[in-house]
Amino acid sequence: MSKVGELLGEAYRILEVLSGGMADVYICEFVERAGSSESPSGGRRRIALKTFQQRYFFDQGVRLSFIREASTWLRLSGLPHILPVLSVEQIGDRPFLLMIAAERGPEGERSIADLLRSGPIAPNLTLRYALQLAIGLRAAGQQFAGLVHGDLKPANILLINGDGFLADFGLVSAVSLGRADHRLQSTWAYCAPELWDARPTPSVASDVYAFGTLLFEMLCGHTPFVEQGRDRSTWEKAHRTLTPVTPAIQSGGPMTADVLDLALACLVKRPEERPVDFAAIVDRLDSIYKEHDPVDHLMVLMRAHELKQNTGAQMAAFLESRIAGLLGIDEPAQALEELDRVPQDRYTPGLWLQRGTTLSLLNRDTEALESFERAQRAGLSPDDDVRCEVEYALSLKRVGRFQEAESIYERLLISVSDEQLPLVIINLATVYLQQKRGSETVRLLEPFVRRNPDSALAWANLGQAYVFERRYQDAERAYGRALVAAPQEGRVRTMLAALYMDHLGRIEDAWAALDAAFDSGFEGRDWLVRMLTCSVLLNKKDSIDGLMYGLTHNFKKESADSMIAEAKEMVQSLIEKYKERPAASQSDQPATTENDSVETAQEQAHTSANEAEESATPDHQSAKGTHDQPPASEEPTKARIPFLNLRFYDTLDFTLDFYDDPASPTFRNSFVGEWRRAVRDPRIAVGGVSLRGSPFYFTRCPNCGVYVLTNRDVGYRISCRMCDTRWQTDPTTGSVFEPLLRDISSIVGIREQPPVPMVFALWVQPSENVSLDQIAAICTEGRFERWGNSTLLSIHLLQQAIKSGARLERPWGMWALETIPAGSWAHGTTPREVASVVRKIQRFDPQARTISTELPAEQARSMRTTAEEVEAETEELVRQKIRAGLGTAADYRAIANVLSHRREHAEAERYARAAVAADAQSAEMWECLGLVLYKRDDFSGAREALEGAIALDGRRVLALEALAACYIQLGDNARAREIRSRANSISGGAFQG
Repeated sequence: MSKVGELLGEAYRILEVLSGGMADVYICEFVERAGSSESPSGGRRRIALKTFQQRYFFDQGVRLSFIREASTWLRLSGLPHILPVLSVEQIGDRPFLLMIAAERGPEGERSIADLLRSGPIAPNLTLRYALQLAIGLRAAGQQFAGLVHGDLKPANILLINGDGFLADFGLVSAVSLGRADHRLQSTWAYCAPELWDARPTPSVASDVYAFGTLLFEMLCGHTPFVEQGRDRSTWEKAHRTLTPVTPAIQSGGPMTADVLDLALACLVKRPEERPVDFAAIVDRLDSIYKEHDPVDHLMVLMRAHELKQNTGAQMAAFLESRIAGLLGIDEPAQALEELDRVPQDRYTPGLWLQRGTTLSLLNRDTEALESFERAQRAGLSPDDDVRCEVEYALSLKRVGRFQEAESIYERLLISVSDEQLPLVIINLATVYLQQKRGSETVRLLEPFVRRNPDSALAWANLGQAYVFERRYQDAERAYGRALVAAPQEGRVRTMLAALYMDHLGRIEDAWAALDAAFDSGFEGRDWLVRMLTCSVLLNKKDSIDGLMYGLTHNFKKESADSMIAEAKEMVQSLIEKYKERPAASQSDQPATTENDSVETAQEQAHTSANEAEESATPDHQSAKGTHDQPPASEEPTKARIPFLNLRFYDTLDFTLDFYDDPASPTFRNSFVGEWRRAVRDPRIAVGGVSLRGSPFYFTRCPNCGVYVLTNRDVGYRISCRMCDTRWQTDPTTGSVFEPLLRDISSIVGIREQPPVPMVFALWVQPSENVSLDQIAAICTEGRFERWGNSTLLSIHLLQQAIKSGARLERPWGMWALETIPAGSWAHGTTPREVASVVRKIQRFDPQARTISTELPAEQARSMRTTAEEVEAETEELVRQKIRAGLGTAADYRAIANVLSHRREHAEAERYARAAVAADAQSAEMWECLGLVLYKRDDFSGAREALEGAIALDGRRVLALEALAACYIQLGDNARAREIRSRANSISGGAFQG
C-alpha cells in the first residue's frame, strides 16, 4: 500500500489513506503537471482515488466488481447527489476511480457516519439528507430500470459543502447493467430480510429497506436493531423477526413523527408492502417538506438542479480523460455511448481521435479510419498527431492493408520524439505478427527490449514471434518478462498457457496460468476452451463443473456446443501429441540462444555500410544503450545523394560518411533524417555502438566533386560511393562549412571532453565454459582493475545486467579503469578504451555478457564503498532511530534482513516479528518474517508467514517460491508443485531467485 507523502502515479501526492472492506481510498493533492497548477475539480481542492486492495489483485470477483462499479458510477455521475467520478486512471497495475474528495468538516466529519458518532442528527438535517439521497436514487432508477445500489449505509453518504452525495457503487446491480456478483454481501445492519436467503436477489425493495434503516438511524442515533455483534445468525434473526423499537424522540415534533413513519414503512418485512421505489419515497418526503418546511424544500430542489448543472460542466471538462479511462478498463461500448451523446459539431480533434480508437476496439475499423482522418484535418497537437497516425496504421492493419500500415510506421521511426518511439516500434511489430512474419519481428524487438526491458507489450509480442520461429524456451522467458512488468495482463497469461499446451506439454503449468488469467479479470473464448481442456486432462472435476455451468448458462447453445467440441478435439490432440513423452517435456527442437536471431537479423541490416572489418557480438550493453551487432563487410555499391554510409570498427565504434551538397538548403534536414533512422531503427541498431568522437570535417572527391561529411581520421583513404574513386581525405575549408559542422556535432552528440579524470566500468559474465580468471587476464591487459562484487558500482551494473537477462547463478565480475580521455566525445556511447577490451573478451568468449558505464572519478570513488559498509552504517542509523522510539515497520524489517544475512537468526526473528506487529497489513513484512523463519528451519512458521504475505499481495513471486520450498521441507511435494506453478504463471519462469 502506498503511504502518506508518497506520489501516486506522477500527478497525485497522498495526504491520507482510508482502508475498508475491499477498497483503499487515497485522499490526494493534485501535483502540478503539463504546466498546470489547477486541480481536476477546477480549483485547489483535493481529490480522491479509489481502487481495490492489493490482496485482491488475483480475486476475479473483486476485480469484476470494481470494473462494474467504475462502469456504473461513470454512467450515473451526471445525476444530482451522486458523487461524480470524473475519470478512471490506470496507475501502475491497478485502475483507480478519480473523484472529488469530501473535505472534513469542523468536527472532522466527512460522511453521515461521522455525524452519527455524536448521536442523532437534527430532524431538519435528517429530512434534507433523506430527500437528497432519494432524489439521487430516483434519478439513477430512471436512468437504469431496476438499479440496485446494494450497500446504502451512513458511511456511503459523503458530505460536500453541506450536501449529501451517494458514493460507493461496489455492490450495484441491475438487469440492464449485467455482471452482478451476489457473492459480495451488503452490510449486515442494513440487509433486508429477503437478502438472508441462500441465493439472495438484491432488488429496489432491498434498497428501500436499507434506506429506511438509514433514515431511522439518523433520527434515533442507532439502527432499528441495536448492535447485534458479529454473529451473522443473530443479525439474520433480527431482520427477519424483530420489530424496531422506536424511542421517544425529544425534538422535531410532528415533522419527526412523519419522517419516522416513512422509515418504518420502508422497514416492513414483506418487500411488496414497502414503498414501491424511490420516486414514491421522494413524493412522501416532498409532502412532509411542504407541510413542515416549504422554504427549505425549495432550497433543496434548487440545490439539486444547481448540482446537476455544475456536475455536467465538470463531466464535460473531463470527457476525454473519462473516455481514456473507459478504454483502459476495456469498456469501449460505454465509451462510444458517451461519445455519441456529444453532437459531432462540438467534437474537438482529441474526441475524433478517441472516437477512432473506440471504433477500432469495437472492430469497426472502416469507420475508425474516417474518424482518424477527421481528427488530423481538425488539427491535433504534435503528440496527438503521432498517436493518431499510430492508431490509423493499426486500423489499416486490421482491415488487411498491411503495406500502408508498415509504411506509416517506417516513416514515424524517423520523425517521432524519443518518448513516442517505443510506441511506433511495438506497433510495427504487430503488423509483422499479423502476417506471421516471426523472424522480422524478432529482428525488430530483440534489440528493442534490451534497451527497454520494462516494456510488457514488447516482450509479449516478442514471445509470440518466438513461437512462430519455434523458439519455445525463449518464448516462455519473453512472456515471463512481460508478466513481471505487467502482472495484470491476463491475455499474456493465456498466451503463455497456449505455449505450455501446444508446444511444451506442461499442462499443469498451463492450467495455473489460465487460472491466474481468470483471477486477473480475463476470460474469453480461447481462455474457456483451453481452461476446459486443461481441466479435463488434469481431471479437475470442480473446475470442469464450473466451466460447464458457465458455458450452458451464459452462452447460446450453438456457441457453447462449439466451444465444448473444440475442447474435446484439443484434448484428443494433446493426448496424441504427448503420449510418447512426460508432461514436463521441453521444446521439441534444440534450444536457440538469443544471439542466433540477432546475428541473422543484423546480417540483413546496414545495407548501406561498407568496409566494416569485424562484427561485434550482441551481448555487450552500455548502461545507456545496447551494443548490437554491426554488419559484415560488403563491396561498395553505387549510391545516390543524399546518402549515409556507416563504417564499423572492431573496437565497437563507427564513423560516418554523409554524401550531399553542403550548399543545399535541405542538407541539414537530409542528414537528420538519415541519422535518426540509423540510430533509432532497432534493426540497424547503431545506437548501441559508439560513434567515434573524432571531429567532423568536409572532404571532396577529386574525380566527381561530391562533398562528403565525415569523422574518419584525417588522411584516411576513402572509396567514393558515387564514382568508386579512392582518395586520401583532406579537410575542405570555407565559411559555408563551419556552421554546418557545429550544427552536425551538436545533433549527433559530439562534444569536447573536459580534461577531468573519468572511470570506465565494465561488468562481465562469462559463458559456462570460461572462467573469471581468463576474463580477468584480458581486463588486466587493458589496464582495468578488478573491483569487488559488493561495491555499489558493481551492484548497480549487476542490476542493469539482470534487466537484460543475466543469470544470477553464474559467476560475474566488475573491472574499472581511471583515465583522462582525450579529444572529442560521443555522448552516451562506449569509450574506445572499454570497446577494445570488450572486443577481446567477445573474441575469446562470444557468449559473454558485458555492460559498461562511465562516470567522473570523484563520483566513482564514492561508489567503491561496499554494500557491507553501507549496510553497517545504515544499521547503526536505524538502530539509533529504534532506540529513540521512532522505529517503523520498514526499520525493523531492515534490521531483520541485516541480521539474517549475518546468520543471527534468533535476533533476526525478533525484529521481523516487530515489523509485522508494526504493520500487519504489509505483505513485505510477512514475507520478511517467512524468509527469516525458513532460514531458522521453522518451516511451519515460515509457511504461515509466507501465506500471510501472499494473502495480502498475491503477486509476490519470492514469497511463492519460498512457500513452495517450505512445502517440500514439510513433505507435501504436490502442494509445492502447485505453488511453483502459480509462481511460474505470475512470472512466466522469469524469476531467478
